[in-house]
Order: sequence, then C-alpha cells, then structure tokens
Amino acid sequence: MRIQRLPWDTDLDTQVSDTTLHLLGAVHNQTRYQYVSDDGTVQREYLLDVNPWIWERERGDGANIIDARWIDTRNGLFIDITGLSEIHPDTHPGLWSCKNYHMYRTSDLYPMRETMFEGVLAKVPYDYDKILVDEYQEKALTTTEFEGYVTPCPGRGYRLTWCKQAPLGPPCKRVGEDATHARHGRSGPQRKGDAGEDGGRGKGEAGLVG
Repeated sequence: MRIQRLPWDTDLDTQVSDTTLHLLGAVHNQTRYQYVSDDGTVQREYLLDVNPWIWERERGDGANIIDARWIDTRNGLFIDITGLSEIHPDTHPGLWSCKNYHMYRTSDLYPMRETMFEGVLAKVPYDYDKILVDEYQEKALTTTEFEGYVTPCPGRGYRLTWCKQAPLGPPCKRVGEDATHARHGRSGPQRKGDAGEDGGRGKGEAGLVG
C-alpha cells in the first residue's frame, strides 16, 4: 500500500483562509457533489457541511473548533476543514491561526506551491518543510521508517511517499514491485509539546498534506 501523507498522522486535514471559509458558508453550505470516475465504475456523493459558528475565531473550550467537513454520504468518512485568520491584525499583522492554535506567518504560506497529491493537482504552503519541522520536529524530514512503513517507496525517488512493509519485515512487496527492508521499530516524530490532546481534531494541518 502506498500513501502520500505522513504515516503517523491518521487523518487528512485541509485549511483555507477565513475569506474562503465564509464563501463556503454563504454560498455552498449543505451542497452535494456527485463524483463519477473517468471510467464510470466509481460513483460517490459528497456533502459540504459548514459550521454556523465559523465567524467565531477564538478557541473557546475547544469543543467546537472544526469549521467545516467534506463528507462521503455513503459511509460517513470526512475531511476536516479549518479556517486561518489574522486574529490580531492590528497588533500582530501577518500572523495566522486556526482555532486549535496552529500559527503561521504569511511568508510561511504564500505564495503557495503546486504539487500532485494522489494523482490530483493540489496546493501546499510555500515553506512546507519549516511548517513540518515546527509541527513534528526535525524527524519529520529525516525519519525513513515508522510502524511498518518506509520511504521513499521502492523505485520512486521522491520523499513523502510511504509504502507498507511486509508484516514480518523483508521482503517489502508492492504490486509489481519487490524490495527488501529491515524493520527497526523506530518511533516516529511527535509534535513539539504534544501532550496527547488534539482539541477534538486530527493532527497535522500544514496545508493539504497532513
């Protein structure tokens, strides 16, 4: 199995500017999107659900910090959407935050970079490596094994593509590809200051790639 996210991050999150968030709420809330694959074999329906409290940008008690969700109506799986706002533009201009205290400077985010994520064109923050280090420490850029996953995948030279190893170690086998890797049981990166609480949302909010 191949994934294009950090294997220690168990979900997928996206962030949008507060301007985009309010547009989603005003124009697209509760709309449904019909998806059909190019070959017609896969059909899905997705619902955009926007929190009516998106105008409130303070964390509060932490129980209502998700701004919107993109939901697969077939099985209930969803992607969290959180907004970024300049909470104090007068005293701290250019400092952006979501309700879960993830802080970024404008220069960390813009201009955004284009990338491919699971075969689809996507945008990620400009200084994504700094954001990853701030969030997960230096190990986020140097760890090559984590709980049965290895990177880069065999036959693929780029980073941030992880492959599942065989349960007992070597050989690591993917469809159409063979490779051998030893398992070391190395612990993966942890968030700086992570005390095991995420305030009701998933970890990893550096743009699209979690």
